[in-house]
Amino acid sequence: MINDSDRSSITSQRAVIWSGDNWGVKIDPGSLRSDNLGKTSINALSDDGKIAAGQSEIEPVITAIYQQAVIWSGENWETKTRLGSLRSDNLGNSKVVALSANGKIAAGYSETDSKTIHAVIWSGENWETKTDLGTFKSDNAGLSGIEALSADGTIAVGFSSTDAKGQRAVLWKIIYPASSESGSNAPNSAHIQPLMQPTQ
Repeated sequence: MINDSDRSSITSQRAVIWSGDNWGVKIDPGSLRSDNLGKTSINALSDDGKIAAGQSEIEPVITAIYQQAVIWSGENWETKTRLGSLRSDNLGNSKVVALSANGKIAAGYSETDSKTIHAVIWSGENWETKTDLGTFKSDNAGLSGIEALSADGTIAVGFSSTDAKGQRAVLWKIIYPASSESGSNAPNSAHIQPLMQPTQ
């Protein structure tokens, strides 16, 4: 099973899943919009290929068009689960870039209330628990993101802003059940342990 995006036209980019004999079956899993239009992309699959994850446009709001993290699952990937964002209004952009082997843990990045991007883990029932991994800046400001996730979902790697200039590679260890809190109020010491403090 293979996943990718139809890039024939950037204005109509859609996620597509190829399956069946010689990958002859092509499935467009659809978008989070009620009219099923808008851009979509798939960035990760579970080991058995039954769960796909990525990003989809959501219903347009007055001021913006957002693309948010989404899980496609079920028969022919027909069940679409919007994962939302780290913003208090659940708007803004977010994206899944990696899944655990069983597809029950999703990792990526999300916009926050401070209009920055933070690394995030979605876990729990229907991926409802959102855990903001924060940054390595002392005030938790700046950017962070996840690039890859271990098969069991306990190790994430990516990047983070630091108190020094620029960004550094980071490894996080996530202890489950993860916290549903986010930002500077999250009990990171109990749930998220940085395996490697980046060199300042």
